[in-house]
Amino acid sequence: MRKKVKKIIEFIVVFYVFSLVFLVFFQRNLMYFPYGSELQEPSLSGIEDYQIVTVRTELGHNVKGWYKAPQNGQSDVVIFFHGNGTINGPWYEKLRVFMRDGYGAFYAEYPGYAGNEGEPTEKNIYSSARAYIDWLTNEASVVGENIILYGESLGTGVAVQMATEYEVKAVILESPFTSTADVAKRKYFMYPVDFVMLDQYRSEDKINDVDEPLLIIHGDADDIVPYVFGQRLFDAADKDNKYFYTVQGHGHQNSFTVDAYAKMLEFLRGLENSDSINGQE
Repeated sequence: MRKKVKKIIEFIVVFYVFSLVFLVFFQRNLMYFPYGSELQEPSLSGIEDYQIVTVRTELGHNVKGWYKAPQNGQSDVVIFFHGNGTINGPWYEKLRVFMRDGYGAFYAEYPGYAGNEGEPTEKNIYSSARAYIDWLTNEASVVGENIILYGESLGTGVAVQMATEYEVKAVILESPFTSTADVAKRKYFMYPVDFVMLDQYRSEDKINDVDEPLLIIHGDADDIVPYVFGQRLFDAADKDNKYFYTVQGHGHQNSFTVDAYAKMLEFLRGLENSDSINGQE
């Protein structure tokens, strides 16, 4: 019996060590899901008069996204940072909604995605985000007070980091987290995630360095980045100009609803002046 118990323990230990080694070496394959060999043309989604923008990052990667200037007297541009595996077509539908109301749009594609050079890592993605924002200000003459940072899921970590580095008009976070390590620990609770995870996007540690007005949108049925993480990030922001909107009954993939967008417009246009935008759908 003792030998049998010893073998079971040995098997568990060996399995744990090998699985931990696998997770350490292949963690980015489990975190990022690049798609396609080319950036999808916005025209395929009915978006016209856009410009393909290629920039070189500070780390030496050539990456490209696309830009459409503001219309109808509008001067604000929304720069979009997507999730870890979002196919750009569905994202374009979100962009179309903003463009319908005259906002300019910049789709900021990541290194390693859609044919871009480099590998998707936290450092590389931040570097590409800086290059896109610098292009907006230097080449498109869009001043910081007219730039709105919009992040979805993984992209919320990018938006928060950029908001700590640039002065912008506002920050919108859809389905955000406190850190990707906190999300990973839900699934890999038996491993020392904090010590071995490379790309942690620690938004909770940075959120108090974000001075701009902040709107968080989160579905209370989100089972990928649970609602509680959005609440925790909101609570961690020690500021008055923060707002939270609950998309009731919606999950991670469908929190961008008509009512949620209406709250975004209300937020951006300054129609709501209370301490928080409270709403349920």
